[in-house]
Amino acid sequence: MRILHVLSQTELTGSEVYAAALGAEQVAAGHAVAYVSDKLHVPVPGELHAQPISRRRWPQRIKNIIYLRRLIAAEKIDLVHAHSRAASWICFWATRRIFGRSPNAAAYVSTVHGRQHLHRSTKAYCVYGQRMIAVCENVRRHLEQEAGFTKERLSVIPNGLSFNEWPVRSAMPAGLTISLLGRSSGPKGVRAAAVINEMLPGLLEKYPGLRFNLAGGPLKNYEDSTRANLSMLAEKYPGRLNICEYVPEKELSRLVFESSLVIASGRIAIHALGRGVPVLALGESACHGIVGEANLEEAMASNFGDILADTEARIDIAAVAAALVGFCAKPSEVAASVAMRVREEYQLKEVAAAVESIYFQALLEKRLPERLPILMYHKVVEPEYSSPHKTYITEANFAKHLGVLDRLGFSSVTFADLEAAALGTRALPRKPVMLTFDDGYRGTHRRALPLLKRHGHRAVFYLLGDRARAANDWDNHDAESALISDAEVRELSAAGMEIGAHSMSHRHMDRLSLADSLQEAVDAKAKLEALSGQRMISYAYPYGSLSADAKRAVRTAGYPFGVATDSGGLSVAEDPYHVFRVNMFPHDGALQVFKKTLGSYRGYYRRKRGK
Repeated sequence: MRILHVLSQTELTGSEVYAAALGAEQVAAGHAVAYVSDKLHVPVPGELHAQPISRRRWPQRIKNIIYLRRLIAAEKIDLVHAHSRAASWICFWATRRIFGRSPNAAAYVSTVHGRQHLHRSTKAYCVYGQRMIAVCENVRRHLEQEAGFTKERLSVIPNGLSFNEWPVRSAMPAGLTISLLGRSSGPKGVRAAAVINEMLPGLLEKYPGLRFNLAGGPLKNYEDSTRANLSMLAEKYPGRLNICEYVPEKELSRLVFESSLVIASGRIAIHALGRGVPVLALGESACHGIVGEANLEEAMASNFGDILADTEARIDIAAVAAALVGFCAKPSEVAASVAMRVREEYQLKEVAAAVESIYFQALLEKRLPERLPILMYHKVVEPEYSSPHKTYITEANFAKHLGVLDRLGFSSVTFADLEAAALGTRALPRKPVMLTFDDGYRGTHRRALPLLKRHGHRAVFYLLGDRARAANDWDNHDAESALISDAEVRELSAAGMEIGAHSMSHRHMDRLSLADSLQEAVDAKAKLEALSGQRMISYAYPYGSLSADAKRAVRTAGYPFGVATDSGGLSVAEDPYHVFRVNMFPHDGALQVFKKTLGSYRGYYRRKRGK
């Protein structure tokens, strides 16, 4: 995938550091990455195209749009990722079809780092792309409830950090060191100035051993009175104030590690907590006090003080002062559970995987047909067979289904084809249809495979990873319950059929823990890939039973798709881990095949059945 990150940086911010770190993970995963921004202050793993994205005068905006459209076309960009309000506006028009022309089929997503300015055009058209990534729950709530964006387009994925080189601190450092870290501009600069002017003099006087670090932005952003106060304190308490402006990542890491307490929000607060360093979460909009088990969820929801769900900033300076005095009087370590939770929630590798799934979803929406019929079969049987489950079709009737599909002009595709189409490496046929078979019955292999070959169709066969299981023992056992052998699996693969996973044990995944669901998905993937020689691209939830944990497990295990039975999105792109399939029943004839392959059928089914 060729990814273009677009920013509007004029000073160092957490969004820039995150975009650089995310790009490094993407390069490590085999993607090509480039950046467009006014300038960048940290090294990035791809080429930087300098462009004044932050300038909002109309002539420059138009120049930026033209520049970006040409760059997208020239570099064959697959995915554009905007990281700021100014960048989002430019990216919207740069990826949009204008006067019948489009730079290419590049998908577009935005990461939204804070509250957005709301005006008429916000609801008239959404400039944030096909999918919006909110960095915390409060941003998501703001975008849904105030901006009016649909929840289906929104995901919460925090700005991640790589904690691999930063172990959790085992003990508090000797002495007492407080570090105030963050930008010196905007609302954060105002909060920092309040600490410097109203709290720092008293703390330095009351605690003779206290050392104070100030870092993150140029002093020129502070008012003259604040700069004068810092000079006076440095002279009065020599050697106890360490004042930096911009500091490289390694130096910032050292300051955090050597601190007794870090006053910060956003990325720096996450960094500190993940290393076991106490944090007073003070941001643009709120102060949560010293972060612990009791207020961690609330702090995470606001990105540690930067974003509230409403517009009213709630910062009680007296409460901030009280929290500082209380900590200095009795320093305390971060609870191990807090440090571990932060490391789990913000681990960059997991964040990058979640972002990539959003990219893939946007590409599916951009490059796949809006409606693609996916038909679901189980057993293909002899005419005399009968079962109360109605999950079978006779060999003769299945042959009729294939004939109808041929006459309607359909060409069969697999999930590998959908993935390739989304990534731009393979085009789909004019009228695609997908045929799927669950459970992997021996009779289905014997009867369906010759018919599929005769009609030139391919299908996806969902099999259990537990290869010792010889028959369906979860339904009523009958003569058609035998499951295919390993040799027959290899025969399917050699015939061009796609193999998908159907769990290890055919249990209801909505009843399993996340750990158990993940084990089912991971083990089935390993077994079936080794057996078939194919990469597992899709996972069929047994019984169509799924939950948020089940979907997360399938994504974490490395499947691009998860398929249900008779529930899911209106399109594959709406939720690639909850793909709707059409049940095909024993007595479905030509008319039912025609009806169930119509583009309007999925919407009709939802209106009729409510799912």
